[in-house]
Order: sequence, then structure tokens, then C-alpha cells
Amino acid sequence: MSQNRKYTLDNTDKETLTKWYQLMTLGRQLDEKAPNYLKQALGWSYHAPYAGHDGIQLAIGQVFNRETDFLFPYYRDMLTAISAGLTAEEIILNGISKAADPASGGRHMSPFCQAGMEHSKCKLRYRKSYLTCCRRSPVNKNI
Repeated sequence: MSQNRKYTLDNTDKETLTKWYQLMTLGRQLDEKAPNYLKQALGWSYHAPYAGHDGIQLAIGQVFNRETDFLFPYYRDMLTAISAGLTAEEIILNGISKAADPASGGRHMSPFCQAGMEHSKCKLRYRKSYLTCCRRSPVNKNI
């Protein structure tokens, strides 16, 4: 049984492979740095590393289309958020609860309080979750 794979080392251009490697390296650096912020009481009220899930998180972020898709990341999906377009600065601003954070404006509230919030600074179409911005879905106004 032969498999037809879209991406292999032979048919994927060097620029794409380099981009993926850089995203995975950046994500791993942030994932390793977050516990230090937690230990110093500078932010990150909790941190759950995503190590071991790198490949699938990179892939999910790469197929995400910010114009048509909604992304509902879990609290361990930091690399998915980075791969989909969030910057390292935005991840850190969220983690240390700074007012410049486009997702929360520095406020970390219970997830049950956030369902109806909208943030104008969102550059990705996200529902509020760990590293995310939220917007109301055009299909369901109750979200």
C-alpha cells in the first residue's frame, strides 16, 4: 500500500522547512521560559508544557485560515497559536497579564465570564481561551 503524502522532505521547499523549524524552535523556547516567569511570580498563574505535541500543533496552525476559520485552542496549544500568527511578544504579554495584551487587556478572568467579550485588537479569530482573543461568531450571536 503506497501513501501519497502532500509534504515529504523531497517535495517540500527549503523555505517552508526553515519556517516550520523556526516556529517550532520559537515555541519550544517560550514553552521552556514560561515556568521561569511562574517561579518568579511574574505571571503565568499556571503553565502546562506542550512538548511532544509540536508536530500536530504546528500543522493545525499552518492550515488555519484567519479569514474563514475559527480557532479554539486549549491551554496547551501555544505552538498552534504561534503557528497561526500570534507573536512571541503577544504570548508573553498574555502570560504576564500586561494591558498591551491583545487577548485580555491584562485581565485574566474566569472562562465563564468571558463568553460575550469582544476585543477590537484581535488579529486572529479566536474564542477566549488561554492564549487567545475572542470574537462573536457571525453564525451564533450567543457565543
